[in-house]
Amino acid sequence: MEKTSMHTVPGVCLKRQPGWGESGAVLVFVLWALALLSFLGLQTAVASRLRASEALSAWEQLQRGEALRSVMRYVAVTGKNHHIMRPGLWYRWIVGGQEVWVLYEKESSKIRPTDANDAEMRRAFVEFLPLADVREADELTDALLDWQDADDMVRLQGAEAPWYLQRGLKPPTNRPFSSLCEIQKVRGVGPELFWGDFLEKAERAWEQRDVQGQREMLEPERRSLVELLTVTGSKADRLTVLLPLNATTYEVAVIVGKADRDGWSVADRCQGFVRSTPVFP
Repeated sequence: MEKTSMHTVPGVCLKRQPGWGESGAVLVFVLWALALLSFLGLQTAVASRLRASEALSAWEQLQRGEALRSVMRYVAVTGKNHHIMRPGLWYRWIVGGQEVWVLYEKESSKIRPTDANDAEMRRAFVEFLPLADVREADELTDALLDWQDADDMVRLQGAEAPWYLQRGLKPPTNRPFSSLCEIQKVRGVGPELFWGDFLEKAERAWEQRDVQGQREMLEPERRSLVELLTVTGSKADRLTVLLPLNATTYEVAVIVGKADRDGWSVADRCQGFVRSTPVFP
């Protein structure tokens, strides 16, 4: 006859079936194993998704890189032919499935930051940059000149090494800018001031093109530092290429050099990512 154990509490009779402790332990183990398997499955799914995302990002980056190289080759061949591509006008192309916006210019229209161009820079900054007042234009001009001059004397509204070091930033090089991108290190220069919004301007120009299909040159209300300045001099060509990633973000590539049928001899190259609000969906 099978025996059962009895536990007595005043007024209450409790029975415990044989094997209850072993069954409970097995149940706990099974639940723990299921939880562990679920966790491992979730981790595997997350890792797979991350790998897929990284692979997609790498593929999209490769597409943009190839599209940029294709544009550079095409402009090197056709850039001198104004019947195909007029300087100063935006063009919208599809290259290998990648949307691109292209602007071809002469570097002679830009200002080189030097003492000789001090007054010209100040006037251009006041007229075109999104600055609050003339004082901000003076501060920006002095900071640009202090960055590249050979001495440690601080201009009236400029900044030398102590200002940068106190903020954990790299000090001025005390020599001419080696690249347009280096200008981003200067006091007071942020992404909006440096890059502006190329895509917004390109879309507006494209939307207002005339009936013959030529893209009218619209004088923008505002420009950015990268649009106004040069560090290579006037005897060069400039190619600005926009490569949209999604509805609000795009990559900008500014290529400066000499273009001919053999390709580009690049003197300066500056790239970055910009957020934009599209002019039209």
